[in-house]
Amino acid sequence: MNLFENDTITVTGKKQASEHIIGRYENFGWQLTEKKEDKRYDDTVHMTFTRPHSIENKDKLQLLQVRLEIAYNNTGKLAQKIGSQATLIASLFALVAIAFIAGGVYLILTRGLLPIIFGAVACAGGAFFATVGGVLAARVYKKDKQKYTRLIENEVQKIEDLCAQAKQLRGANE
Repeated sequence: MNLFENDTITVTGKKQASEHIIGRYENFGWQLTEKKEDKRYDDTVHMTFTRPHSIENKDKLQLLQVRLEIAYNNTGKLAQKIGSQATLIASLFALVAIAFIAGGVYLILTRGLLPIIFGAVACAGGAFFATVGGVLAARVYKKDKQKYTRLIENEVQKIEDLCAQAKQLRGANE
């Protein structure tokens, strides 16, 4: 067996995306030789691919593959951003609301008419902050979801274009 007869790569991805990944890497001349689940994470798989070492247009295919992997990474990063700002806003408003409500409850439990009045006002302020924070977070989430979904769709289109270019370089018109 010649060590340099075939090139080998291992790609790690989410289990639900594995068939998509396999199909895309086949466009670059890679054939799946092994697929195994991660020992630690149930939703992760490791896929090993091989292709002939001497493949026509190898350098161009390799460049396109690097761009493919960058697009895949960008897609993941964009997907993670969808809820991050909304979560931060909701958390900040929730902390302020909790502080107002805790202070209000403390004042209500003390003796005297004035602390009870201020305690009720503080509790109402806490409820206001909780409501405003929830509404604001929902709006930010909706806006971010639209924005990042559009950017993810652009990355997916890049992936499809790169795969089409790779197929063309390999002369595969399936």
